[in-house]
Amino acid sequence: MSYRVLYLASLALLCHCTDRPGLEDTGETSASSSGGGTTDGGTVPTTTDPTTSPTTDPPTTTPMTTTEPPTTEPPTTDPPTTSPTTPTTDPTTTTFPGTETSDTSITDTSSTSSTDDTSSTDDTSTGDPGIFTPLALELADFDGDGLLDLLTLGSDEVLAVESRFERGHGDGTFAPFTDAGLVSTSAFPTIGSLDTTPGVDVILDKAGPPLSIFRWVGDGPFESWMEVEVDNILLNTKVFDGDKDGDGDIYALWATEEPKKFGLTFAPSSDGNFFFEPVDTQVGTVSIVGIDPNGLLVGDLNGDGVADALLFQSAKLNSFLRVFGTPQGSFAQPKVISPGVVPWGGELADMDKDGDLDVVLAVLEPPSVVTLKNDGLGNLTVGDTVAAPNGFKPFSIKVADLVGDTSLDVAAIDDAAPFVTVWTGKGNGTLDTMPTQTDLPSPSVRVLAGKIDADDKADLVVATFAAGQATVILSP
Repeated sequence: MSYRVLYLASLALLCHCTDRPGLEDTGETSASSSGGGTTDGGTVPTTTDPTTSPTTDPPTTTPMTTTEPPTTEPPTTDPPTTSPTTPTTDPTTTTFPGTETSDTSITDTSSTSSTDDTSSTDDTSTGDPGIFTPLALELADFDGDGLLDLLTLGSDEVLAVESRFERGHGDGTFAPFTDAGLVSTSAFPTIGSLDTTPGVDVILDKAGPPLSIFRWVGDGPFESWMEVEVDNILLNTKVFDGDKDGDGDIYALWATEEPKKFGLTFAPSSDGNFFFEPVDTQVGTVSIVGIDPNGLLVGDLNGDGVADALLFQSAKLNSFLRVFGTPQGSFAQPKVISPGVVPWGGELADMDKDGDLDVVLAVLEPPSVVTLKNDGLGNLTVGDTVAAPNGFKPFSIKVADLVGDTSLDVAAIDDAAPFVTVWTGKGNGTLDTMPTQTDLPSPSVRVLAGKIDADDKADLVVATFAAGQATVILSP
């Protein structure tokens, strides 16, 4: 059974969620045609002019007080309820497209891929791993040694959140996992460098607000470092250096109870010493706008050096809303975008090398990968579309240079099919229509990319949840 079908029930068990944008909704996106702002932020203009006046309420600065717990996570990494199983066949591989070799190295990290490494004192076994279902992966330099490490969060046999940390060796292998020490009701972290010290930080909620920030200290595990008070119900969180001061800031998509409204919070970091008072912007009211967003992408879309945001509702046709950021951290000029696609998740990336961030989407119906081309002013239109192979529905995607030619490629996984599918990018905003597929030990729910070994090509790590392990695929 597809993990999407069992989505809400399992999410409630793992995340203690009390409110969630409906991923089962269908139908057309609607918006008010009045074009003017309202006092509750409910009207969103349909004009295509990105220079029109802001239509949301004036942004307000809100004290860091807590009223509701963060309850939801990125739509591409929600918990499957399929019980972990042991692969019945050994995984086979195909080469990434655009390469000369015939083999792709694939490694299951459940037992460790570093058994032949005797130089590291970190290679200590943690004993019987028991039943583990990986739900979220993060690939980053958490310990500040310049090498990519693997953080895996998932559930054990009683659906309690478990976290595992594997230090990277830089040669394509990782040390055996140790307990990461991350205590939370959520298996879905947000990561980013929140100050200029080495190492990437982890943001989680612990059964409710405030947001808790953890960092790797010494030989570990992760330790609580700071807490950030937030308002409203957080649906999605990103880290992005919005004020260009060299450290990451927190952006969050939030919602209120009835009447359901949604907006964005900008929490600027002061080099990790503390967070300034957040700036809250109410963007709209669900019943008026016709969009109940749970997806969030953050980046500079119009080239003014300030972070902008694209909101979307997963599994709903034409459910996009773009807002431009201001130097003060608020958001304005919302615009409904109707590209004729049903998104599940996506990323921002410069697919055509013109210096502008385009939008790459995993699309449910018809199963495909769609690129929304950016004209440099933040106006997004449908560009390239490539169909998925028969029987494959993109669930999570990752954009990276997987073949080492400086053009961006797209890797996708399906929560109901044991393959990773790779489309080669041509550097002009289009993808090769004939993707390659690599067998996996089970279906998966997350795919990440990064340079795990010594070559210049990005490698892949996949959360093969039904196999009870993460799977590493090294580029040839």
